[in-house]
Amino acid sequence: LARTMGLSEDVRRELLVYVNLAMQTLDDKGLSPYRTFDSISRFAELLGKSKGGGFNPRISTHKITEATTVTLIEPPCGSNTIIINSNGETLFIDCGYACYREEMLEILQEEIYGCMPPKPESISFEVEEEVIPKFCAGKAVCNKVTAKCIVNGKEFSFPFFANLPTDNEKHPFFIHVNFRDLNPDRYMPTEEIIDNGFAVFSIYYNDITSDDGDFTNGFAGILFPDGKRSSTAPGKIAMWAWAASRVMDYAQTLTDKLLVDCGTVCGHSRLGKTALVAGAFDERFKFAYSNDSGCSGASLARWTRGETVKEITDRFPFWFCENYNKYRENESAMPFDQHYLIASIAPRHAVIGSASEDLWADPHSEMLSCVAASPAFKNGFKYENRYPEINDMFFEGDIGYHMRKGLHYFSREDWNKLIQYINLHR
Repeated sequence: LARTMGLSEDVRRELLVYVNLAMQTLDDKGLSPYRTFDSISRFAELLGKSKGGGFNPRISTHKITEATTVTLIEPPCGSNTIIINSNGETLFIDCGYACYREEMLEILQEEIYGCMPPKPESISFEVEEEVIPKFCAGKAVCNKVTAKCIVNGKEFSFPFFANLPTDNEKHPFFIHVNFRDLNPDRYMPTEEIIDNGFAVFSIYYNDITSDDGDFTNGFAGILFPDGKRSSTAPGKIAMWAWAASRVMDYAQTLTDKLLVDCGTVCGHSRLGKTALVAGAFDERFKFAYSNDSGCSGASLARWTRGETVKEITDRFPFWFCENYNKYRENESAMPFDQHYLIASIAPRHAVIGSASEDLWADPHSEMLSCVAASPAFKNGFKYENRYPEINDMFFEGDIGYHMRKGLHYFSREDWNKLIQYINLHR
């Protein structure tokens, strides 16, 4: 089994424990182990052949009535997903693809975000301490840190804020990818976060690379000296997510100040998409939170009431890899949907925040994406069987979801609900 599946030595030893337990159970019941282990071996062989380049799910759509269609997604090893769309209502039935995390990440890279940039060959940090005197009335220090990275043999540096409580305790922490280089910021109530027992780091996304089609500046200029990309080269979202992981590199050095295994990456709108991408590709994040991330973030592309692939790529093609353009007005041909992004965060925690009046992000589709991703997680998504309503907080499962009243904004209410979810699950 270990050879067929390509398992590591640690996993092989763990498997051996369960094999022995199964043998004892069968022996206690007076049953022969041969049939059981023959079935397991044949399934392992099929699973081994279906990973990597062999992962080719069969996708078919069937019209049942004028108002009802059924889409069937059949991975090679079962765990099928059935999507029923009828009179504007959408129902997801079953699925289960945690064993296909690597394949999902490969699809997300090749078809939407581009291949993630490489880790630095080396990284170091310079710290300017207490850049804001008497910060948070002395409850925290605000340090300005510069990350110095060597990537493809070239140096790239960017700054970020580190807001650390001064009570000599170890704290959970946020890495917030922000729209501005302000601290605090209207999207980041720093003192309130500190008062809730968290540290918070803040990255200004334009310090990584500009939010436009220029691929010659900042980190983009390191990756693309001539400004030209291949069809699967990273877009700006992948680069911003890469930077969040570099801040996590720094957080991992603060073992005397932080609970280094309890970090959350978070962001709003396009930077909510970024947070989900960072959480999917960097397993050091225990939580990933997207606020109003909408199309190409938490919201399903199929049957959305909000922004479409065409509309987002008309305005912001540089956020994505060039391959994504082939799904403009062609979402039904996508070999994935955004629940793959949420599912790739399993077995950790994904948290999705919506706003009732943010119809462009489509709260219904954001919640449906949580439903579709649920089977990838041990404790799934625990929700009421209806569309979301104002003040909903579905916080019992490994996927959290909330919807507040109001518009497209990263509010204090969003932060406080996120903190509530983390405190339930950390």
